[in-house]
Amino acid sequence: MDGPDPTNLLVERLQTENARLTGELDRTRQLNGLFGGILSHDLRNPLGAILMSATVLSRKVADDDVKRALGRILSSGQRMNQMITQLLDFTRARGEGGLPIDRTRTDLVPIVGRVIDELSQGKVRTVTFEHAGDTRGRWDAERLAQVASHLVGNAFRHGAAEGPVRIVIAGDEPARVTIAVSNDGAIAAELLPVLFEPFQGGALLNRRAGLGLGLFLAREIVAAHGGTLEVSSAGDRSTFTVTLPRDP
Repeated sequence: MDGPDPTNLLVERLQTENARLTGELDRTRQLNGLFGGILSHDLRNPLGAILMSATVLSRKVADDDVKRALGRILSSGQRMNQMITQLLDFTRARGEGGLPIDRTRTDLVPIVGRVIDELSQGKVRTVTFEHAGDTRGRWDAERLAQVASHLVGNAFRHGAAEGPVRIVIAGDEPARVTIAVSNDGAIAAELLPVLFEPFQGGALLNRRAGLGLGLFLAREIVAAHGGTLEVSSAGDRSTFTVTLPRDP
């Protein structure tokens, strides 16, 4: 009497293993969602209370030493809040729904200009901001402000100390708009393949860059708009270029 067909047994084992892996993936997604919920509520709420209390106290105390201590609390708390936001966005980006995008009629010039003003405070660095053509489209203004903040902040942190930072928005083409952020200083060839990877790109360049999620999230936000984020490094100049369709 013939025994079981080896091919059928192999197929059954593969189906069983596939079902097991699918179940593990579903459980991982559920845990990711739970993790995101913890970040957005259980951590953000007490951190917000700490920041609010420190802000109130800093307005009432007169002692300079206490004011400096409260200033450090506020600065560290704001950094923590930025990290929590990045981790929450990372969880969303890896989930089924991806990053939420709220499209409205938006002009890139005031968005990028505001980011440049905020990040330039206290920095001795030549910054040029140029724009031409129609710089409007249907995008998520807050999300694109995140992209601009990541890219301009990256240029300040990793560009040559005295080198200029140049930001150019080009709206000459009817279907798309580009944002180019460039700075002096080349990116090492071995870093280019992993520059946009989570927990790697920024950390490899400089441990002070935080979680290493900035460039990853910038690329995910641009991709959620149907666009691309690319980097080029030649000679002593590095450029990050965002390409956004006006109305995808």
